[in-house]
Amino acid sequence: MRCYLCVLKWAIVVLGIAFAVILLCVVFDDAYFHYGADINTELASDFGDFVRGFIGTLFGFLSVVLLAYSILKQTYETRRDNIRKSFFKMIDCHYKFVPRI
Repeated sequence: MRCYLCVLKWAIVVLGIAFAVILLCVVFDDAYFHYGADINTELASDFGDFVRGFIGTLFGFLSVVLLAYSILKQTYETRRDNIRKSFFKMIDCHYKFVPRI
């Protein structure tokens, strides 16, 4: 279980960095980013459609990965708490049945 959490954590980090690099490469591409004062509305519209589809898809995928991570983390913590509770219950039972000197 712990391996899955570690793998998911690294996958989230790698996907986040890749997402940021890809977004920066797309935004600062010469086709979309220029220093002129005039704005080409058709080019801006195409860029907006591309970014909306691209970012929406990546955020959707990233949210599914984060949801899987949080569910696995919660399951891991629940199992850990159950083991801890069982251990302390066994210690209480032991003290209850062992005669005191």
